[in-house]
Amino acid sequence: MDDYTRAILAYSDTIDQVAGIVGETVDGKIDDAAITFVLLMKDFHEGSFAFHRIVSGLKEYLMKRCELTVTDEKLQIIEPIYVDISVNVWANIVQIDDSFEIQNLLQESLTEYLEPSGYDRGRGWKIGTMPKKSQLMMRLNILKSRAVVKKAVMIASYTDHKGFHEVDLNDLKVTPFMICRSGKHEIHISI
Repeated sequence: MDDYTRAILAYSDTIDQVAGIVGETVDGKIDDAAITFVLLMKDFHEGSFAFHRIVSGLKEYLMKRCELTVTDEKLQIIEPIYVDISVNVWANIVQIDDSFEIQNLLQESLTEYLEPSGYDRGRGWKIGTMPKKSQLMMRLNILKSRAVVKKAVMIASYTDHKGFHEVDLNDLKVTPFMICRSGKHEIHISI
């Protein structure tokens, strides 16, 4: 699998990350002959254009040059299932003058922390992994001396082959095809 991953990453510098999944399809079917490569593009924020531009050529490249013992229909190259994590935070602050700055700092901290790209550079998230509530709470507590988080609600929303889903982050059943990204965050400040 590592050889195929390296070949895919070498194919285009627009690919940020690759995950290879054997024996399971994105729609949850178990198929021992299935191989799926999940590609996170560097410019995924701008939509699927870069992915669609390379996917057919990449599949052809893999079928011709690599020693895959799989038929064309059993080899899938897909984008990840993006799971938008939205956080509502209620925090008490020490000084009222800090409210706008603290709102912005918490908002930026969540957005940066939930950025999926850059995993190979020590940031981001690996395809198939998801942050836990406890990790997000630790991230929210970076301003302990200026703000105390009293409550946080974390919602994960995504669309898969069954449709749209919105669940509490603790109830999310993570699949190897998922990756998190920042949703909409609301920061409620009080004294």
